[in-house]
Amino acid sequence: MKRFGFFFVLILVMLMSPAAFASDENQEDNVIYLYLDSCPVCSEASPFVDELERNENVAVFKYEGTRQEEEFASYFQEYDIQQVVVPTFIVNDEVIQGYNAIIENDVLTKLSNNINNEDTPEMNNFLISERNALVSTIVIGSLDGFNPCSIWALLFLMSMIIRLQSRKKMAIVGITFIITVASIYGLFMVGVFSVMNQILDIFIVRFLLFSIIFLFAAINVKEALSGREKMTFVISDKGKTGFANRIRSLLLKKEGTIALFFAAVMVALFASLIELPCTAGFPIVWNGMMQDLGVSGISYLFLLLIYLFMYILTEIVIFVFILITMKRMDFSMRVAKKLKLVSGCILIFLSVLMLLGPTAINNITLVVAGTILALILGLLTDYLHRK
Repeated sequence: MKRFGFFFVLILVMLMSPAAFASDENQEDNVIYLYLDSCPVCSEASPFVDELERNENVAVFKYEGTRQEEEFASYFQEYDIQQVVVPTFIVNDEVIQGYNAIIENDVLTKLSNNINNEDTPEMNNFLISERNALVSTIVIGSLDGFNPCSIWALLFLMSMIIRLQSRKKMAIVGITFIITVASIYGLFMVGVFSVMNQILDIFIVRFLLFSIIFLFAAINVKEALSGREKMTFVISDKGKTGFANRIRSLLLKKEGTIALFFAAVMVALFASLIELPCTAGFPIVWNGMMQDLGVSGISYLFLLLIYLFMYILTEIVIFVFILITMKRMDFSMRVAKKLKLVSGCILIFLSVLMLLGPTAINNITLVVAGTILALILGLLTDYLHRK
């Protein structure tokens, strides 16, 4: 009986020892890292992977696709990964593909307990990226809003309606126009993001996009400094006249609310189709930045709404001014050229940032200071050109 009592106490002590209460928290985490030496995104992920390797409670197994081809391919088969994307993290049997600030955070949160997210440089980088995304959105959206095509269309539409001397009808037309333009532009931007989200990690694609944006920007700068009145990515005088006559005849036939509504929608559609080549560079650059900063889901939609608000803010100010004063505003060719020159200079700078990738884009000082310098350079060039 005494012997039974001794063993009972011994077992009780063992059960109450700290080792017995050790939970899965002290178990080692496993991270399988699949990458390629030739992948620029993998190079950006290297410091983060090195940080994981230095943690004594995390076992990191790295497989390079060309040197360890068999092991590399076997993990894609074992975990039934349909799309071969590098880098790929397999954290405690959960697959995470790609690399950016949000993916860093996803990897950390899937580790059982070994890294305190709030104290790690990676989490701080995530918070910094969120701030950088907001600042970049406000800056680029505001610059994108100075669009000659859309501004001319709004001024034309308001000049047609102001003769009715009805603020109610002017409000209906102005609000309809602005909402339609913002909606079409928003759909275009979401489409751009969905495409870029799949291909921007490929350097040749990034370089191709940089080349296209740079070409658009260079054309804007060249035409703004030329003596020609005709410009490429704006509504031509012939197009303005023909469209103006059609809209004017529609309004003169019937001035009812429904007719005004459809006239506003038609002008907005026309302006949107014309302005996309004129301004597409900014959405491409912004979407590239959002991907490099790891923005997606609800955060992307929130920032998209902010971008669209900043984009239409100039038109809202113009619309409110005309609505209050009941006076027409003119939009001269000189002003249009100045806007194209400034936007071209800024777009060249932003396209270079996109080419450089996440390291440059995460530097908020570089983004803001560079944009301001490009703005000053554009205005200074316009001033010297006119002298």
